[in-house]
Amino acid sequence: MYSGQRPEAIDTQWGFRTYAALACLAGFLLLSWGPMWFGADLAGARWGKAAFIRVPGSIVMAAGCCAAGFAFVDHPPARRRVLFWFAAGHTAIWLMPMPSRSAMRP
Repeated sequence: MYSGQRPEAIDTQWGFRTYAALACLAGFLLLSWGPMWFGADLAGARWGKAAFIRVPGSIVMAAGCCAAGFAFVDHPPARRRVLFWFAAGHTAIWLMPMPSRSAMRP
């Protein structure tokens, strides 16, 4: 007899809501105050570094907005499938800079 939890017993809705709140907050902080914290000028290009800081902030905020939308899906099995693809998308975004990072090492 199977005594483990059913997959429907794990509520992914709260996970998506928590992720959305934290990601939107982090993205907003990077967009608003990131250039002030990390500097704005980059190698003579005025406000060049600010653009490099605000782009990741906007990506984080967009992921938070997606998670907020996923939290409103009422069907738990569909939310679990969305969670898999959401995690796969994060993995792809994390893996893309890796080849250039290893190429730039001295």
